[in-house]
This record gives sequence, C-alpha cells and structure tokens, in this order.
Amino acid sequence: MAYISSGDIAIGTKWLERAAKLLPRDYRVHYRLARAYSSAGREPEATREYDVYTQLRNEHKNTEKGARDCAGALRDQPLAAAREVCHGMYDPSDPEKLTLLGQLFGDAGAFEDALDPLERAVQLDSKSFEAWHNLGVTYFRLQRYAEARAPLETAAALRPEFYPSVVLLGATLYLLGDDDGALPVLEHAYRLNPADTETAAVLEKLRAGRRKK
Repeated sequence: MAYISSGDIAIGTKWLERAAKLLPRDYRVHYRLARAYSSAGREPEATREYDVYTQLRNEHKNTEKGARDCAGALRDQPLAAAREVCHGMYDPSDPEKLTLLGQLFGDAGAFEDALDPLERAVQLDSKSFEAWHNLGVTYFRLQRYAEARAPLETAAALRPEFYPSVVLLGATLYLLGDDDGALPVLEHAYRLNPADTETAAVLEKLRAGRRKK
C-alpha cells in the first residue's frame, strides 16, 4: 500500500499478490489487491478479487456472529446447551474457525471441549502459531504436561519472543522433571520479562541444583 500510495502501482501490486498468497483468507488483502488491479486497468483480475473479497467478508461476518453466540452461550447457559450453540462454528476444513472455537472453549474453562478443534486446526495449518499455542495452553491447564510439551515447543519455535509460550514451555519442562531442558528456556523467558518473580525463583532453584552437581 505504501508503494501504491506513492504512485508505484506495479510494485505495490506485486507485494499485494504475495500477501494474498501468504494470507489467502484475509479479505482485506483481496480488497486492496482488487483496487490495485482496477487502478492499473486490469478489470478481469479486479473483478475476481472483489468476488473473493465479498465471499470472505461474508464468511467473516458469519464467524463473528457465531463467535458472539458461542461466547454468550458459554457464559449464560449450561455447558451441554452451550455445546449445541458452539457446534455451529465447527468447520472441519477451516483452521481459523477451529482455533477460534478452541479459544472460546478455553476461555470458558471447558478445556476438554477445546482439544478437538485445536488438534484439528494444527493438522490443517501446521504454521498456525495461535493454534499451537492454544493447544499447548489447553493441555497445560488440563495438567497433561507430556502432551503440552510438543505444541508449546512448536509455538515457541514459531515465535521465540512471545513470552507466554516461552515461559509456559519452561514450566512444562520443569514439571516434567527435565531441569536441563527447562533452564535455558526459563532463562530466555526471564530475559523477555525480568519482572516475573516466579520465574526468577524457579531459575534460582535450577541454578542451585546445577551448582551442586
């Protein structure tokens, strides 16, 4: 958009085309690409991108409504009834919807219900940081630490500077008794957030244990 704003439509269009490949379900990218094509007189391509934008935008609106309905049901209704409402969001082919559904269940404390959509989401999109992180968090909250390890390792590898994933991975390794693995991870977490006194205390304990060896 910066290139297009400065008048270089050709270069700007190339970057938007790349963005559309990387983010194929982001309706905003398709809208901007459609406008770029239109500005360049490429009307068939512009029409195609406007059609994609309209379809994705409508799907997004439906997802927003489904998320509001699901969150409201989880807040106000018994879990069994809320499941029926939230099931309307379950799309076995859409990793973003599945991740959102898992987050909604997790936020409501229904961790067992969060597992299926999140497991399905990482199968569909192995590069989805949000799906991996939320899957790891869910297993951790269920105290299934051995199963939390791999998702949190993947999340921390995808975003090594995201403190919540890093510190939770360190805590998981510590709880699994892998002190040697936990130490460097928690040291990194502490560098990211030196105000975390709990992590500092665990670090001191691990370092003391290492000094005794």
